[in-house]
Amino acid sequence: MVWDAPAHAALWPFRFDFDLFDKAKWLNDILNQDKIAKPVIVGQSMGRYVGQAYAQLYPNRLTGFVSIDSAPLQRNYVTAVELWLLKRMEPVYAHYPWKLLLKSGTEGVATSDYGRNLMREMMLVYDGDQKSKIPLKWIEGAGHNSNTDKPELINSLIEEFAAGI
Repeated sequence: MVWDAPAHAALWPFRFDFDLFDKAKWLNDILNQDKIAKPVIVGQSMGRYVGQAYAQLYPNRLTGFVSIDSAPLQRNYVTAVELWLLKRMEPVYAHYPWKLLLKSGTEGVATSDYGRNLMREMMLVYDGDQKSKIPLKWIEGAGHNSNTDKPELINSLIEEFAAGI
């Protein structure tokens, strides 16, 4: 199952009166409705944070979690400066010239034309007003959207992970 989370892609515009844990609860409602009891959640970009929030709220429901292009959500992995900056990103983006944000966002997340074009399409939705003992795999030659830059490798790693559960 693939979910377009609120305020992403086809679900834009969406009122920004929710947090990651709300998204995780909505995901749980969807999984319950579809009778998916023990999912393996695969999250990329914002989805990685939703997956981590889900794991925190429903640790006994998960069979596994794959995080692509991610950083840990837990505060003990984030410095005070990073946390301070994260809480202030909305006004930063609001004052960032759109064309520059579109260019840097597109070029900064992928190394392949395919990955960059996908990111550009996703970003255009918003055009106008709109240390852990966790196995870590570094994908050489891939950007933030490593699943578009090296799809065969990412898929094989996910299959290997799922087979070992």
